[in-house]
Amino acid sequence: MKAGRFYIGGILLLLVIGVWLQYDASRRFDWRLTFHHRDTQPYGCAVFDSVVKGVMPRGYTVTDNTFRSLVQRNSKRKCNVLALSYSMYMDEADVNALLKWVSRGNKVMLASDGFSRRLTDTLGLEETSIYGEYPLKNILSPSEDTPVELVWKGDSRRYRRRTFEVPRSWYLGGFQPKDGSKGRFRHRVYVERSTSYQDSLRVTPVAFSVRIGKGELWLVRLPELFTNYGMLDARYRDITFRFLTQLKDAPLIRTQAYWDLEDNSWNRVDEHGRQRTPLSYFQSQPPLRWALRLAFILVLVFLCFTARRKQRPIPVVRKPSNMGLDFIKLIGTLYFERESPTELVRKKYVYFAEEVRRRTWIDLNEVEDEQELCERLSVRTGWETTRLVPLIHRLRTIVHDKTVSVSTDEMKYLIDRMNDIVKQL
Repeated sequence: MKAGRFYIGGILLLLVIGVWLQYDASRRFDWRLTFHHRDTQPYGCAVFDSVVKGVMPRGYTVTDNTFRSLVQRNSKRKCNVLALSYSMYMDEADVNALLKWVSRGNKVMLASDGFSRRLTDTLGLEETSIYGEYPLKNILSPSEDTPVELVWKGDSRRYRRRTFEVPRSWYLGGFQPKDGSKGRFRHRVYVERSTSYQDSLRVTPVAFSVRIGKGELWLVRLPELFTNYGMLDARYRDITFRFLTQLKDAPLIRTQAYWDLEDNSWNRVDEHGRQRTPLSYFQSQPPLRWALRLAFILVLVFLCFTARRKQRPIPVVRKPSNMGLDFIKLIGTLYFERESPTELVRKKYVYFAEEVRRRTWIDLNEVEDEQELCERLSVRTGWETTRLVPLIHRLRTIVHDKTVSVSTDEMKYLIDRMNDIVKQL
């Protein structure tokens, strides 16, 4: 007993010493790029999102929706999009959705150190990389890095031309037109770098805009400007707001669907376009990988020591009776006796809308245009739109207007029609 108390006291003492050492230790900054909404480290976006939300005149939100989701959910709403990433991978469907979104008259700003080949090939561009003249990225803080001079030259009517410096580890290169590219889209350079090369002056665009349809697309090779560090440091805040000013004419959405971590390169898809799993993230982190291996070893040892056959009586378990039908009869009788056919229609509509959403991905509660909703539902069910429009309109009126009541005959008709639609899915 005394030995047990001695061991418990020793463990508690070590725990107190460890907590005190961690509390007394100086805080270390993590210089990895995350762009996460809740990350307060220098290269997170907690402070950035808070400041931008307070200054954007038409609103600012953070979401995880891809461009495909934005096109589907905001078919008529005009809003601008800001996407940040260390290495922005976009498959063909994402690129097509992006171009469709911009052509409708919206503005999109993509800030990343690297872009998808599908996107750059579509725009007739290729990225230029500067190797050997900068330290390992994010190993040093920007204050310990040597600067690179860049020139702001875009939007001259609003802002004057200015030269500003960024850490060399931020600058990984720019863009240049592909050989043979005929310039499918009109572009305008906003930030560039001038360097001397073999007694000649070479100009490399670092940020520029492209006109696509009615909208405009920006590509920026300086994503660090849109982080907590870029927002709080007075040397870069002015340039950051110059970029954000281009997006203030409509509500701004920042999507986190394309963010990436530099150290483990873990994203929603890998370099081959395959979906990643939580297990792949565990395998990419050495501490988690060893923890997973140790867990498997402990499970194996546990199975080896507990695999002995144990004799025990097997109890006789009666097969549970199916009470589902009785429950349905009870609920139906209760509603019938209370003479509330309107409530029965509303309850049935809830299950009907959920079944339609689960099978067809059509949300009857989110789509405001009933004509468009019925046309999409007509394609999946084979019903004519002229039959669906009055039926859906009547159902939504009953659900949303609490003063509307229906008769017993109308209740039977509406429920039968909802059942017919579900059978056709």
